[in-house]
Amino acid sequence: MTLDECKKVFERVSEGAVFDCIDKESYFQFDIIGGDNSESNFYLKFKDGHMSVHEGDYKERDVMLIVTPATLDKIITGRLDPAYAYATRKIKMPGDANLGRMVLTMVAGEWKNRIAHR
Repeated sequence: MTLDECKKVFERVSEGAVFDCIDKESYFQFDIIGGDNSESNFYLKFKDGHMSVHEGDYKERDVMLIVTPATLDKIITGRLDPAYAYATRKIKMPGDANLGRMVLTMVAGEWKNRIAHR
């Protein structure tokens, strides 16, 4: 999965999904690192139960996820548990790691539901 494909997954999940278990405005930063030493950033904003995807770097984030596109693909598609990925250092989550794992689990579940209902 490329970086653009990763972002598109989050954009599709954000359409109509409700994330009411996140009760405060929260920011979830992605630093996607590639095998070619390239980097790219985007962040998710959660507010009033809704998620939106934004380009760039958000400095006042609650959690940051540092990950390769391949690992993020495995998490999103449910082939890699976020807690296991964190424990085995396949991803790094400076900040509120519990929030990070919860968000990744919710996004993966929502993506699985959307794929199953095509």
